[in-house]
Amino acid sequence: MPRPIHLRNIFKTSIAILLSSALITISCATAFATERQYGSPRTSFGFTDKQFEKKVKEYLDVPYKTGGTTKNGMDCSGFSKTVYSKLFGINLPHSSVDQFRLSALRKIDANQLKPGDLIFFANKKKRKVNHVGVYLSDKKFIHASSSQGITVSSLDNDYWRNRFVGSKRHVAFIVPKKPQVVRIKSEQKKMYH
Repeated sequence: MPRPIHLRNIFKTSIAILLSSALITISCATAFATERQYGSPRTSFGFTDKQFEKKVKEYLDVPYKTGGTTKNGMDCSGFSKTVYSKLFGINLPHSSVDQFRLSALRKIDANQLKPGDLIFFANKKKRKVNHVGVYLSDKKFIHASSSQGITVSSLDNDYWRNRFVGSKRHVAFIVPKKPQVVRIKSEQKKMYH
């Protein structure tokens, strides 16, 4: 006479199958994820940091023009908007205040800046955001200056250091932490059929 099937045994079998499936899924995901580069956010858009810097420096000496977004002339937010649109396919508003408030930009510490991050400045008295630049490296950023056009400046410069209000990174550049392998110890139990 066949042995009766107990619900407890079916439950144990189901749990074992579920855990095995989860382990296989985690193992495969981890194995394939190791090919992704961790570090600079620009790598996911096909740029090394040096390639990114070279590309944005092609805009050097473009004249300043209020409301401009072309090589005929740009303002500060027009420059960051153009860089993000042309290089990353990301649409930013054409206003430094609106860029600063954009929910897709996440606040980061100044010591965590990477090429392509946006840095924001305010007038000294009102502390209202009125300027934006694109971070390069080594405390340097590229921006549209009303007196010089597109130029590179240093965050170490007193003028910019005193007006700095924050730095932000677009969510598309936030690289997840390197996946960790999770090992689950399983107890082998006899299963009855």
